[in-house]
Amino acid sequence: MDIIVKHKVPIVITSSSARPEVNEAVHSYDGIVLHDAIHNRFAHTAKE
Repeated sequence: MDIIVKHKVPIVITSSSARPEVNEAVHSYDGIVLHDAIHNRFAHTAKE
């Protein structure tokens, strides 16, 4: 994740699990995190 922050990657796509530390790190430099969820249940979990 250090390289993402170092280069201030503007859009990061995550899958399988939404990790709060990734969201916080990317949002710290105004980046955007998109979470790819394959089931409604996973989407609701990521939203929380």
